[in-house]
Amino acid sequence: MIMQNESGYASPIALVEHKLLLFTLPKNACTELRCLALRMMGMESGCPRKITEQDRILYGYSRNDKVHNPLKNGLTYLSHLSPRDATKMMKDPTWMKAIFLRDPKERLLSAYLDKVVREPEYIRRVHGRDPASFPEFADFVEEITTKGFSDAHWASQTDHLGDKWWPYINFVGRVSHAKEDAEALLKQVGAWEKYGASGWGRDGSERMFATNNAVHFTGSSRKVADFYTPALEKQVADFYASDYARYDFFNDPTHPLHRKTV
Repeated sequence: MIMQNESGYASPIALVEHKLLLFTLPKNACTELRCLALRMMGMESGCPRKITEQDRILYGYSRNDKVHNPLKNGLTYLSHLSPRDATKMMKDPTWMKAIFLRDPKERLLSAYLDKVVREPEYIRRVHGRDPASFPEFADFVEEITTKGFSDAHWASQTDHLGDKWWPYINFVGRVSHAKEDAEALLKQVGAWEKYGASGWGRDGSERMFATNNAVHFTGSSRKVADFYTPALEKQVADFYASDYARYDFFNDPTHPLHRKTV
């Protein structure tokens, strides 16, 4: 999985100078994290602080080539390297392997608000379906996944890496605490002051994640109670059981990994 790069999400970004492999998952602050990578590779111009109307027309809300297209954004991915070198980096304990996870319930709602409510042409074009309500969308996701079809915007976060590579991840950030966790990550690789402490926001005066500047920010964390019934919560929890098994330590103060890197 990590050697693939067709979508630009399966393979981590390789920031060699800082010995950082950065995994970016859709709906998990991937726009900001890729902008961070562009800054760290000296290509900040590829990540506009303000998305223009022309960008929206040319690329759409979620297909901004300047950030997301691995064939055009200029970023170095692990898949660009030889399998031998890529495996060596993944297994090297001196390299930071970082990933940000999100509560699956919130993440699925964000996918619905973005890809059905805001951008309905996406799900029609890609999947040939038009689920109107959130419960219909949840059923649709479960149905196509069971049939072997996947979409990175709502696919399992755990399956993104698979059991083979998870043991080598040594930093797990939380989208719910992206401000604090991004700072912790960048400080560990010696990049906070230069790339995270300033230069963000529309006028460049903010720190990273001071505000959410994602072009398709949905505010799903504030809307969970409005969209979920107890029955739907259980359905989603069961469907993403593998994700919750790994994510739950963030919310359990008694867990030895609570609020720590793995």
